Amino acid sequence: MIELGFLANEFKPQIETHDRYGHRIDRVRYHPSYHQLMRMAFGEGLHSLPWTSRRVGAQVVRAASITCTPKWRRRTAAR
Repeated sequence: MIELGFLANEFKPQIETHDRYGHRIDRVRYHPSYHQLMRMAFGEGLHSLPWTSRRVGAQVVRAASITCTPKWRRRTAAR
């Protein structure tokens, strides 16, 4: 997972605002590692944690998890 994070950070999203004919397309291309990280986060329910968890401070856990995904992943795997 850490390697995915390094790859996602190394290969920044590339924005394409226009196609070769000058038409506006507003497309963003992401490295595959970014998609893998997002799949893992959604698979663990990170995106909806404050609304699905009854624990106090779930929104703080979500915010910290987004910042420190590897630590969050280890914590949830231990449950």
